[in-house]
Amino acid sequence: MEEPKEEWIDSVMGSMQGSQRATPKRDLWANIEAGIDRPVPMSPKASNHWQLAAAAAVLLLVMNAWIFWQMPSPTSQAELEQTIQLSDYQIYQ
Repeated sequence: MEEPKEEWIDSVMGSMQGSQRATPKRDLWANIEAGIDRPVPMSPKASNHWQLAAAAAVLLLVMNAWIFWQMPSPTSQAELEQTIQLSDYQIYQ
């Protein structure tokens, strides 16, 4: 059972015989250095993302504050107890 596995390993290892070593282009290093020194321009869409996120955060804060101030508050203990009794959902009494 080990023979097919050994044959396969030998065939894989032998498949690279006669192949040449990979060689890069002559000006590859110069292109890499030129790319490092060149500043990357920022796209207009990328510069507006933080503004959009800030606007969304402000909008959420304003909406939360508005909802908080619009909520009615119970004015008395009796009104609070009545609100609690109505929210019990006891339908079989």
